[in-house]
Amino acid sequence: MGLRVGKAGLGDTVKLQAGAELQNHAWLRSNVPATKLEVIWNGQVAARHDLNATSADVAGRITAKGSGWMLVRAWREEGDEDILDIHPYATTSPIYVTVGGRGHRSRAAATWALQWLDRLEQATLGNPDDRTRDERETVLRDLSCGRIFYQSCFDGDEGTGENAR
Repeated sequence: MGLRVGKAGLGDTVKLQAGAELQNHAWLRSNVPATKLEVIWNGQVAARHDLNATSADVAGRITAKGSGWMLVRAWREEGDEDILDIHPYATTSPIYVTVGGRGHRSRAAATWALQWLDRLEQATLGNPDDRTRDERETVLRDLSCGRIFYQSCFDGDEGTGENAR
């Protein structure tokens, strides 16, 4: 599976002005058929393509009113004996979009991340199996950096309206 927005690929950042169109091209190559290929914009289905195929190429456009991210997912509700899971499912990494120089900030995502960081910190502090004290301190320092970032997302730094929390 893959996705391109203009010349940008997975993990890249596209910088635009408000109201610009994101022209996207998504593709699927799979060992088992998928019945849905979806383009996701900021966690919502922006385009759904019904299919029953192991290969597909689709193109579309989305108007970027604010910053965010886009990815592609493919899936099928029915199981397949060649997939050791409930059902076939795949997703790409996102392409990030910055509109008007302001990054996307989601209070809901920041809340989830801060709660997850709390759990990771508790697990780290409660685990006596670190190889060295430096290893534990490095993990806690990394968690602290993550907390600073997600707290800024929660507080709405660099964002306004629905992009801020």
